[in-house]
This record gives sequence, structure tokens and C-alpha cells, in this order.
Amino acid sequence: MSIKMAVKSMLRSFGADIVRFAPELNRPFPVLPFLLKEQLSRSEPFFFIQVGANDGVLDDPIRALILEYRLAGLLIEPLPDIFEKLK
Repeated sequence: MSIKMAVKSMLRSFGADIVRFAPELNRPFPVLPFLLKEQLSRSEPFFFIQVGANDGVLDDPIRALILEYRLAGLLIEPLPDIFEKLK
């Protein structure tokens, strides 16, 4: 057994573990929520258009923002079979 495995085994017996740390700088910065809050603070009417909306739910990067801020917008899906799910 390697030293690394022995240390990990000992730590696990105490309910701890060693994991690789990924600094925040290596992850994409979620800029869209910040831009949206800035736009909404201007008290001007806000309307969005999302092209390629898929079904509007599954893996939608803006769905949570739409629901949280009750945004008015237009979802466009050019593929007919997926558009049926969007409707």
C-alpha cells in the first residue's frame, strides 16, 4: 500500500477525505445573472429572445433566471419535433 493510500485510509476512518481542489478561476464565471440584475435595476422594460430553446426546460441555461425574475420573452426552436415539446 502506498503512503497516499494509507493516509487516505486513515482519514476515512475519521470520516474525512482528501480531494483535489479546483480553484474558482478554472471554472466559467456565471456572468449572465449579474448582467441580468444590472439590466433589471434600470427599471426599463426587459424582453428576451432565446433562439434554440429546445424544450425550454431540459438543460436550459436561462430557465432558472426566467422563473426567478418572471421574465417576459420569446422562446424559438427551429426543429419541428423539438418545437412540439416547447409548445
